[in-house]
Amino acid sequence: MHTVTNPDHILYVDDEEALLDIGRAFLERTGGIAVDVTTSPIEALRMILSGRYAAVVSDYQMPEMDGIALLKRVREAGSRVPFIIFTGRGREEVAIEALNNGADFYIQKGGNPTAQFAELANAVRQLSGRRKAEIALHRSEEMLYRAQSLAHLGSWEFYHRTGDLIWSDESYRIFGLDREEPLTYDGFLAAVHPDDRALVDTAYRSSIADGKDGYEVEHRLLRSDSGEVRYVLERCEHYRNGAGEVVRSVGMVHDITGRKLAELERVERHAELQAAYEQLAAVEEELRSSFDDLAKNQQRLLESERKLADIIDFLPDATFVIDTSGRVIAWNRAIEEMLGVPKAGMLGKGDYAYAVPLYGEARPVLIDYVLRSDGASSGPYQAMVRKGEILEGETYLPRPDGSQSVIMIRASPLYDREGRRVGAIETIRDISRQKQVDAELLRRHEELQGTYEQLAAAEEELRSSFDDLAESQHRLQASEERYRRISESISDVVYSCVLESSGDYTIDWIAGAVREITGYTGEEILSMRCWKEIVYPDDLAVFEREISRLSPGMSSLFELRIVSRDGSIRWLRISADCSDSGSRGVRLYGGWQDVTDQKGAEEALRETAAKMESIFRAAPTGIGMVVNRVFTEVNGRLCDIVGYTREELIGQPVRLLYQDDAEYESFLQEMHAQIREVGTCTREIRSRRKDGAIIGILLSITPLDPASLSRGLTFTAQDITERKALEQEIEYHAVELARQTNSLAVVNRKLNLMSSITRHDILNQLTILLGNLSFAEEAVQEPEVSKYLTRVQGAADRIRRQIEFTRDYTDLGIKSPEWQRVTDAIQSASPQGLPVENEAGDLVIYADPMLSTVFANLMDNTLRHGESTTRTRVWYRPEENGDLTLVWEDNGVGVPAGEKERIFHRGVGKNTGLGLFLIREILGITGISIAETGEFGTGARFEMLVPSGAYRVLE
Repeated sequence: MHTVTNPDHILYVDDEEALLDIGRAFLERTGGIAVDVTTSPIEALRMILSGRYAAVVSDYQMPEMDGIALLKRVREAGSRVPFIIFTGRGREEVAIEALNNGADFYIQKGGNPTAQFAELANAVRQLSGRRKAEIALHRSEEMLYRAQSLAHLGSWEFYHRTGDLIWSDESYRIFGLDREEPLTYDGFLAAVHPDDRALVDTAYRSSIADGKDGYEVEHRLLRSDSGEVRYVLERCEHYRNGAGEVVRSVGMVHDITGRKLAELERVERHAELQAAYEQLAAVEEELRSSFDDLAKNQQRLLESERKLADIIDFLPDATFVIDTSGRVIAWNRAIEEMLGVPKAGMLGKGDYAYAVPLYGEARPVLIDYVLRSDGASSGPYQAMVRKGEILEGETYLPRPDGSQSVIMIRASPLYDREGRRVGAIETIRDISRQKQVDAELLRRHEELQGTYEQLAAAEEELRSSFDDLAESQHRLQASEERYRRISESISDVVYSCVLESSGDYTIDWIAGAVREITGYTGEEILSMRCWKEIVYPDDLAVFEREISRLSPGMSSLFELRIVSRDGSIRWLRISADCSDSGSRGVRLYGGWQDVTDQKGAEEALRETAAKMESIFRAAPTGIGMVVNRVFTEVNGRLCDIVGYTREELIGQPVRLLYQDDAEYESFLQEMHAQIREVGTCTREIRSRRKDGAIIGILLSITPLDPASLSRGLTFTAQDITERKALEQEIEYHAVELARQTNSLAVVNRKLNLMSSITRHDILNQLTILLGNLSFAEEAVQEPEVSKYLTRVQGAADRIRRQIEFTRDYTDLGIKSPEWQRVTDAIQSASPQGLPVENEAGDLVIYADPMLSTVFANLMDNTLRHGESTTRTRVWYRPEENGDLTLVWEDNGVGVPAGEKERIFHRGVGKNTGLGLFLIREILGITGISIAETGEFGTGARFEMLVPSGAYRVLE
């Protein structure tokens, strides 16, 4: 053993003092490590936070605080000291939790003490060396950062092949950039002042092209965070490869803004002082001239404002003006007289005060809407119109005598000479008299129009000349044209027929949706002379009865079918009116309305009603209808449930089925509340049958009209008496099962805790035993004694492996099975084993979470017993019955025929004899079986039969 001047000082925490002694002895014998020990995690926390340790080694399971809890307390206190969890708890979740909480290493106890503590010593040295390097690097970087910050001197490196640009913190500060932003040469140029970019780029590129060792350039930049202009001095050195190509450039950037600004300021101050005197003389003369112009302009402005005020004040219409803030700045005489509000009482007021005399309340009026940017307007105005920026409207104002006057209001924005909006003006005019005159004129116009029409009628009666007849014919044609246009715009058909001397009607005019309904044009229908040509043959009798029998003064409304041009059958509702027009003979006027869709809907409704009636009668669920709390309809199943006949229920109150009034009223309240909330009601009730038996019924109620329950309710009823009894039985058994399960869980937790504590303590004692055996072997040189020590150590190793098996077997079945990708289980279970030819791809099987242990044990079995094995292969094949066979095979010596089943028995094997036993137990949880089917001498083959439904292949 040699002495190290400056050993790595570590703290070892474990509740087993003997194990602490063994560990300290092994670690300090390796050299370079000094170990402090403690059995108390609380004392360990105080010692760790003193900051004197290069690393901490901690057991996991300890009475006061476990190792991960100690790690959390250390990290929460801000300490980053390297931390190693050194424990006999080999569960994967413990390792994951330790690493997730900041542990640097996780090392499992229980192996050969010499190898185990050698691994621990190596981990300590790695962590200590890494921490020392990190501290030295941090100090170096801190010193460089402080130096650069004090000197306002940044540094950078540029790698030409990759384009990577690396800046120091001070460079980022000088340029005002965020450290998270990726840097490129183009990004650097973008930060340079636009007027200096060409200068900087030329200096850089020419130094490379001309073979120079570097360059120096002074330029400006624009800070990206504030837009501030800074002055910098850049110096650069190039590093070239053997071919003379520049591969790396290193440079510095010096912020010289203070010095540069001082220089520029001196130059500018001199120039400013030189120009100041010259400007003073010119300014003095200009001020004299400007003062005279200002006085004249002020006088003209006062005169203009006075004229404008006089114009507004003497306008005949009531007028007022507001500024952009809504304050009244003008209130003329006419509005004073109209509203009785003097100018002095209104000028300067805002908050819509000008609306109160008009409308009785302060609110926006027309003048406010013209100032709005969105142009929105509302209010009690009739005939409101917008003409450009001018708004006009009419409204009514009450008079003292109770009548109303009609006023017309006009509002417009006001602008100054520069086009700025400075306010708005509104004029109000009482147009009541004008409205009365307009009404009187309209009345007289109507009287004159009536007189004119009477004269025209008299003139029409007196005329008998050809010109009068021609004029009548012209008006008739115009009228027919109007009727034609109207009829063509409607979705129905209108027609007229004339009675011939033969007694048949001939169609002489038709208009409207002729083509849309019949497929024929109007001209084609007229060419048929009588439209009964398109009547469906079975309905010709209806046509003859309803049309031919009509005489003047009679009318008819009926329905029949026609055959359209494409052969389809359409239903029409026909109207016909017969009249005698004198010289023009007897005529028929009428129309067609296409009711095909209506007929189809009626037929579908009838079919639906018939189906619903059959469903209602044959439904296995009780169905009924209630109006005003009285049964109006019930089906047979409901009668079977309650024991009454249909005749006994119809007309009876619903209360008949309830045990008492209190229960019935309670149900009604709950039903109304639920319908108001969700629109329907579903409740379980206890009902009394006719024979007096009490049964359970599940009611589902829906109102015909949710807004008015008096319109009626529909309901369904299911007899749940047997179900309720079964539920009560199930509930009783569930409570009993939960009680027993809870008792078993408590016992199981206690057993697992006891087993865990026992394993932990035994493994600690084994580590102590094996450590002392190692020391004894070194101390004892007698062959006879060494032989016995070797046997003791072999027995201790077998005890350790058996204890570890109990840990794995305890975990078996604790967690629910889950879908697992076979490839992931293989990769996580055998990272250090032989190469695996994995052909499982995206195969997923339903198995216990310990599936990775299956493949880990298969790999261990191959390594231990395969002897000459060089490769393993995993593949699968589907079976004809829907199952799947998953195969693990190797090219080792294989398994003798007589051992193929025995190797799965507990205790059989050359090591612990438990690995393959555990595999079969794990797979058997989800019904997967395993067998060895290989040929001895060519390799082992383990076939796992996965039942149908317990596997799938991901797409």
